[in-house]
Amino acid sequence: MGKRRQLGNLRGRRPGSRNQRSWKTDALFRVASCVVYRTPAAMLNEHVFLNQLFNGVFHRGLADGAYALPGNSGGPPEKQLRQGPIRKPSSTNQRFHAILNVKTANGSVQSMIRILFLCHGNICRSPMAEFIMKNLVKKAGLEQRFQIESAATSTEELGNPVYPPARRKLFEQGIPCGQHAARQMTRADYDRFDLLIGMDRSNLRTMQRICGGVPDGKLHLLLDFTDRKGEEVADPWYTGDFDAVWEDLLEGCQALLREYR
Repeated sequence: MGKRRQLGNLRGRRPGSRNQRSWKTDALFRVASCVVYRTPAAMLNEHVFLNQLFNGVFHRGLADGAYALPGNSGGPPEKQLRQGPIRKPSSTNQRFHAILNVKTANGSVQSMIRILFLCHGNICRSPMAEFIMKNLVKKAGLEQRFQIESAATSTEELGNPVYPPARRKLFEQGIPCGQHAARQMTRADYDRFDLLIGMDRSNLRTMQRICGGVPDGKLHLLLDFTDRKGEEVADPWYTGDFDAVWEDLLEGCQALLREYR
C-alpha cells in the first residue's frame, strides 16, 4: 500500500517540476537567470558569453557532478564551485569579469580573452599594440588566457608588413614583430573577439560601420582603459613621432592587462 501511494504521488508530478529536477539541472537554471541580467555597463556578445560559460565550464562540471554553484542547496556541499574575487564595479565590462572569475574546484579552468587591435592601415599602431600586448602577457605568464591579433579599418595596406620605423621601435625595446601581413577587419571579427580596440575616433567610426552598430559594447579606444579617457593614439604616419606612440601604446596595453588579467 505504501509503495502504491508513492507511485501515485510520482504520477501526479508534472515532468520538469522543481520536485523532480536534479541539482545539476537546478544549477543550470540558476546560471541562466544570472545571464539574462544586464548591467548599465557595456555588454559582451550574448552568444559568446553563453558558449564560454556553459561549454567551457559548466557543461563539463555539471555533466559528471564535479561541482555545483555556491549556495545551491540541492548539490553536495563538498563539491560546490569556488569563485575568484569579484572585479571592481568600475570595470569596463562587469559581465565579462564574471566569466573570468569562474573556475573549477581546483581553479584550472579560465576563459580565454580575445582581443583585436585596430588602426587605419594595420602597419603601425595596431601591430605595435599587438606585439606589445603579447610581450606583456608572456612576461606575466598568461599566454594561455589571451588571443591577441590586429587588423586595419581600411584596405590601403593589405598584405604589407609592419612599417619599418614601427618595427625598429619595437626592436629597440626588445620586442620581435614576427610574421605580419596587414588585413582588414570584417563583420565576422565582431563575433570572434571579445574586445575590439581602436586607436582614434576615426577608427572607431569605421569599426562601428563595419559591425553594423555596437549592441554589445565590444568596441573601445585603447586609452579609455587608462586615466586618459577620450584621448587618441596619434597616427605616426603623419606625425613621425614613434616615441610618443610607443609610450601611449605601452600605457594603454598595461592598463588593459591590469583590467582583464
